Amino acid sequence: MKVTISPSDYISAIRLGCKPRPVFAVLLGFLAALALVGLTLAARSALLGRASWVDLVGFLAICYFPAWYWLYLPWRVRRLYQQQRSIQEPFSVDFEDQGLRFRTSNGEGSLPWHHLHRWRESKSAFVLYQSDALLHILPKRHFEFPVSAAQFREILEREAGPANKALKPTVPPPLRSGGPAA
Repeated sequence: MKVTISPSDYISAIRLGCKPRPVFAVLLGFLAALALVGLTLAARSALLGRASWVDLVGFLAICYFPAWYWLYLPWRVRRLYQQQRSIQEPFSVDFEDQGLRFRTSNGEGSLPWHHLHRWRESKSAFVLYQSDALLHILPKRHFEFPVSAAQFREILEREAGPANKALKPTVPPPLRSGGPAA
């Protein structure tokens, strides 16, 4: 499968990594509702001429996350994308029994299934994590032959477990030494 990562693929993958678990999403929804009430009370104080610096600080605090998520994060990720030449180059992915094999113009490498920390899926991509900081993006638009997106999801569930779950580390098979015994 031939793959090219676009800036929007990269932004979507990073945002997917920021997506909270369902329990935290409910808590964040509750906090957002509280923030909206606070914003309404601060606006009322300002309209009545009784606003203070506390209202301004509260307003700025409430605006921080939306500004970070919708303005700063896309700007920062696009900048990182422009800086990192390797992510802009096309690469190929081969599906093997032991894992995935990646090939670029600069070399090749493998990602055994037991090296996956977790994986996530969005409407547009699969994101495979080797750790919380190292990820591989496979946009769904590239899945047709030899494996469809649905087939790849089944392979991931079989080999790496359910989506969004951190996998327990496994002991890899021992490396075989090709040299003479000492």
